[in-house]
Amino acid sequence: MKRLIFHIGQPKTGSTSLQYFLAANRLALARRGIAYPSHRGSSLTWQNQLRHRTADLLLRCGVSSIPAAVGWERNHSNLAYEIGYSRDSKERFSPRRLTFDTLQDFVLDCTEDTIIVSSESLLYYKRLRDRMMPLAQAVTRAGTDIEIVCFLRPQHRLINSFYAQVTKRLTNALPFAAFCDHYLSKRHRPAGTKLKDWCELPRSTVKALPFTRNRLQPNIETVFFRALDLDRRVDDLLRTCALQNANESPGPMTIEACRRAALALTTGGTRLPRGKRRELSKAIIAAGERQGWNATKFDGIDQDRRKRIHDAYADDNEKVARHFWGASWRDVFADDYDGACLPNEIARGHSDEPTNRLIDAAVRECAASVGITLPALSH
Repeated sequence: MKRLIFHIGQPKTGSTSLQYFLAANRLALARRGIAYPSHRGSSLTWQNQLRHRTADLLLRCGVSSIPAAVGWERNHSNLAYEIGYSRDSKERFSPRRLTFDTLQDFVLDCTEDTIIVSSESLLYYKRLRDRMMPLAQAVTRAGTDIEIVCFLRPQHRLINSFYAQVTKRLTNALPFAAFCDHYLSKRHRPAGTKLKDWCELPRSTVKALPFTRNRLQPNIETVFFRALDLDRRVDDLLRTCALQNANESPGPMTIEACRRAALALTTGGTRLPRGKRRELSKAIIAAGERQGWNATKFDGIDQDRRKRIHDAYADDNEKVARHFWGASWRDVFADDYDGACLPNEIARGHSDEPTNRLIDAAVRECAASVGITLPALSH
């Protein structure tokens, strides 16, 4: 009996680390009966063995443009782009990456007994239904069981990480307090309720895994494979190859530097190409690392904000927790609610003049280093 496993996030729950582990170990996993598919077919052909070895070498040497070099796919977001998941889906979709049709062929033809597909963009089942239902019918008729796995975390931790993520990409110029208020005003549907939508898929099981410190030891890769009862099969890889914190949040001063750069670009009406924006982001993060700004990670959550965010989602969260775990949300995530809140001062909008000058100088220096002229910086 084959297993088709969809890992669907949620965003900011270690997905990048898990995907790097799966992609970097594609060949080793295939030899253990676990396929992490790509549009190029089986990992066990000699051509793909060569590609995977090349990708593994490039990854360990710090090369980031592996997909362009050897057709290496870290995740399967192309499936979401295929159905128009986001505004830039047409731009980002590629028929040369995994599609629903090539995924169906892969599942039916592969010799491995377990196939893992991973992308946080797949969380939105209602958008995928029209393509997912025929896929499910075809593979289940052939004797394949479908499993959906998703990590869930409390919204105050999610918002904190999401703020750091979008700000370091230079796509957010709001201070943290304003960002939280804006997020709550949008009334985003909680990830847990989106996960419940997947329960309508025929012959499928849905697993929710709590993303909280006391349940993530020793690393997210081990927790993931253990939940699927596959940890013994890959025990040697987990001990030697687990890649932790592949997408860590920088420190509060680095995040503030990114926010000020984004604000300067926004107020100055400067539209940077995505590649140039990424260059500037990387330069600021590297400068923060050299300055020692990233030793303490960004945290803007105080006691009052944590309570407001919890209260906004309490009813939905409780239903999700009872459905998947038979326990209350607060009990499952006790570590995230019972501890003291220790927000960074700069995350709360408190910075003195010497700190402001230091951050502004770093932003200007980084912009100049990548050939960008920024207008006047403001706070």
